[in-house]
Amino acid sequence: MTTTIKKHVTIPDRTLVNRGSTKGILNTEHLESVRDYLRRLEERQQPIDFERSLDQLLVDFTEGRLEACWMTPNGENAQVFRLTTNGANQLSRDVLPSRFFSGLKQLACMDDRAEKLASLVWRKFASNRTDIRKVRTIRMRVDGDVHRVIRSCHSQGYATYSNLQFVQDILDNAGGFSNLPVLSWRVTDSGMRLRFAGIDPATAAFAPLDPDILLTTPIPMIEGWNSETGRRRVVLRGGMWKLICTNGMGSWNDRSEYNWIHRGDPSRIRRGVEEAFLNITTEANGVVEAYNEACNIDIDDAYAWMLAEMPMSIPNRVVIAAKRALIDPTTTPGGTLASVVDALTLVAQEEEDIFAQYDIEREAAVLLKKGRAIALNNNGCIPA
Repeated sequence: MTTTIKKHVTIPDRTLVNRGSTKGILNTEHLESVRDYLRRLEERQQPIDFERSLDQLLVDFTEGRLEACWMTPNGENAQVFRLTTNGANQLSRDVLPSRFFSGLKQLACMDDRAEKLASLVWRKFASNRTDIRKVRTIRMRVDGDVHRVIRSCHSQGYATYSNLQFVQDILDNAGGFSNLPVLSWRVTDSGMRLRFAGIDPATAAFAPLDPDILLTTPIPMIEGWNSETGRRRVVLRGGMWKLICTNGMGSWNDRSEYNWIHRGDPSRIRRGVEEAFLNITTEANGVVEAYNEACNIDIDDAYAWMLAEMPMSIPNRVVIAAKRALIDPTTTPGGTLASVVDALTLVAQEEEDIFAQYDIEREAAVLLKKGRAIALNNNGCIPA
C-alpha cells in the first residue's frame, strides 16, 4: 500500500528579521545594532562551505523531504543535510536539464515508488557532474530540530562575502555616512536590505529626524543590498522614502548605482564604500526632486495609464492590488503621477520576498521617469 507524500520537499525562504519604522511611527536604529544582530546570527548558523564535485552528493527524495549527504570512503554513515528551496533550485540548475526539477518534484509526490524513482533519476544526472562546486551550508531550526541545511550552490570563483562583512565594511570605511539613521532593515535566508535616511552626515546626530515633518514629506534614502546565496550582488543605490506609508523606492537609473559581484577580492568593496555613499546621496536627492514634480503631473486616467505601461513580467495580482492602492489614505490624492508611484510602492510592501518587492519598486521608478518625459511634451500632464 502506498503512502501519501507531503508536497513541501524543501525549506522555503524565511524572514529572519524585519525591523524599523512602521506607518506613521518613526523608529530608527544605528548600524551597529544591525551589525550586532548579524554577528549573533552567524554564530548560531555556523556557516560551512564544501568544495566538491556534485557527483559525490547523494540526493534523496524521502518521506516528503529532499535530503542529501556526501559520499564517504567506506560507506560509513555521513551527515544528512536538508535543503532550502533556493539551495535545491541552484543544485538542480547544475545537475538537471532545464526546467526538469519541477517535473521531478511532481513525480516524487505521487507515491513511495515514485519517490525512489525520482531519487534514482537525480543520481543518474549527477553522475556526470564532476566539476568542483562550492556548496554553502548553515545550521537551521526545521520542524522543531536543528539541522544543517544546504542553502546555495556556486562556482569555485564565487567570493564569500557575508551580510556581517558588508555592514562592518560600511561602519569601518564610510566615514560620517556610517552614522546615518537606519530607517528599516530586513534579513531573509536569501538576502539583506538596509535603508538609510540619506541626509548629510554632518547633521546625522541620530535624533534630528522630525516625525511630523517626515509624515508626508519624502526624504532621500540610501539602500544597501547583499545576498549570501547568489541572489543579488552587493549594491548601494539612491532613492526616496516616506514615513506615512514607509514606502521606499530606488532610482530608475541602474547605471548610477554601485554594485560589486561576488568574485575576486572583497577588499575592493571596502575601498569603494565611502565614495559610493557620497555620490549616491546626490542621486537620492534627484529621486526626491523627481517625485515632488510628479505630485503636480495630472493623469487623465491614472489606472488605465498604469495598466497600459506595466510590463507583462508584473503579476496580474499586483496590478489589481495597485488599483485599490490608488485610493489608499496614504496615497497621494488626485490621480497624479505621484499617485501611481505611491500605489505601486505600497503594494510592493505586501510581497514576502524582498526581491519581488524590488521588482515592483523598480517598476514604480521606471514609470516615474517615463511619466515625467510624457508630461514634458504635453503641458505638464499625461493624456489618456
